[in-house]
Amino acid sequence: MAAQNITIDIVDSGSPVGSTQQLIAGALDIGAVTSTQMALGVQSGAPIVSIMQNTDKPPYLVIGKKGITSVQALKGKTVIVSGPSAITRVFMNTVLQKNGVKPDDVTFTYAGATNERYAALLSGAVDASILLPPFSFRATDAGYPVLADIREYYPHFPFDTYAVSTTWGPAHRPLLVAFLKALLEGVRYLENPANKDRAIAILMEQTNTPIGDATKTYDELVVKGRVYSTTGTSTPNDYNQVIETLIQLGLAKTPLPSPTVFYDNSYLDAARR
Repeated sequence: MAAQNITIDIVDSGSPVGSTQQLIAGALDIGAVTSTQMALGVQSGAPIVSIMQNTDKPPYLVIGKKGITSVQALKGKTVIVSGPSAITRVFMNTVLQKNGVKPDDVTFTYAGATNERYAALLSGAVDASILLPPFSFRATDAGYPVLADIREYYPHFPFDTYAVSTTWGPAHRPLLVAFLKALLEGVRYLENPANKDRAIAILMEQTNTPIGDATKTYDELVVKGRVYSTTGTSTPNDYNQVIETLIQLGLAKTPLPSPTVFYDNSYLDAARR
């Protein structure tokens, strides 16, 4: 960002749902939101659009309370996800259904941030939680069982994205192009093995994560999973997948608009040039 003469004021909204709401309200210029929130927002008439896909492989694990060894054992239990219409609920519904459990057979409770869901699992308040690294590694290292890896159910899924309002974006095109150039450079930095040690050190500094968990997180997200999109572009097929998933799970109604209304690659095309 500094190389592009940009100073970022980072606001923690607590969840992608919160980011979407603040973006729609005009409290944010750029929001980190999930593809499902994009689709649901646009369907409701929200004037927002994706400008860059961040990750396209959701690195979530479903972690159970000690003693619970299968998804089927969650019937009648309590599961924590980030929100009732959030992408983690979408993923969890699919995991349950693929394992013969109806979503109505479990009690859902909600917390927007992974660290909050991790704390709920450790406290015994829930029977299963959907977690991102490094908290998923902390849980498994502590002996909590992995019930499902979301990537086995969604090997490719446009997970989270950067979005802007359809009025703010065009009025700030040069700034957005510079912002996206910086993000693309950031992905290239992470992809370069020579930067591994510094990348791990940054993660440790910013999240107070022990070196073991930080190293596992880097290896899982960057080396093994390659979850960060190197191009950032979205396609109709990407959002068709999002739309179809939302409809199947009863979280969206037909007809939905064309998938091309959810994203605008023009800012990204200019950044790559």
